[in-house]
Amino acid sequence: MDNKVTKKRITNHLEYDWYKYLIFVIVGIVAVVFIFQQINRNKDDEDFAIFFTAYSARENTYVSDLFGEFDSEDYDAETYGPNIFREISVEFQNPESNEYATLFSTHGQVTSDVVIVRKSYFASADESGAETYFSAMGYLELTDEILALLGVDDKTNSPYEFMCVNSDGKRVNVGDEGGRIFGIRIDNLSKIGGIAQLSKETAEGEEPAESEFFLYILRDGSNIGPYGKKNKKPENKQTFFCVRYLLEKYGPVVSYEPD
Repeated sequence: MDNKVTKKRITNHLEYDWYKYLIFVIVGIVAVVFIFQQINRNKDDEDFAIFFTAYSARENTYVSDLFGEFDSEDYDAETYGPNIFREISVEFQNPESNEYATLFSTHGQVTSDVVIVRKSYFASADESGAETYFSAMGYLELTDEILALLGVDDKTNSPYEFMCVNSDGKRVNVGDEGGRIFGIRIDNLSKIGGIAQLSKETAEGEEPAESEFFLYILRDGSNIGPYGKKNKKPENKQTFFCVRYLLEKYGPVVSYEPD
């Protein structure tokens, strides 16, 4: 059998089988790109995302300043964990848009670490018509230990207003028996207008736009240490630092003196 390789045989082979080599090349390129994307892909604990409900967004420096805080020598890595974030994002969504509920269900509940919503979004009514907040109880409970990580050392004398509910889902005062804290009000921060518009004027005769907004932390986040559902890396508590920085950057709370 003559297996001698000649120029003519190579030419004939390429003339009829060139497409096979093209397929091999394309498959190889696709495989390399796929492998590179998987290697370079951010891990769950390398991202931090806020789903921010607001009537409009403002140009702000929260993300860039937060990266700077993580890079600072003053960052407390012993308390909050190492500087691991590759991406920090804030997604603003108007609660009056037609797509809001869908985006909250997909982006807010699935890909975010923190959500900021209007107070009424988690409100419902029981059989007697009383307002309840059972939906708020689906988020991370802000225990005294977690509140300390957020910079709140004394919840009963804190300037912050909390979403504190009892086992019946009814809102109660902080310190009341059975009360558990799940959210922090943020629309009353003195400089919150520097990142978002949380109030708006309405036309005469229209219902006033709701202006109370609360911040909640998801229980299945990757960077809430041993307090969440995943609990893969108990040393990673960076989410609490991000929330604390937001409260401090756009605070303090505005206090209104009675007339």
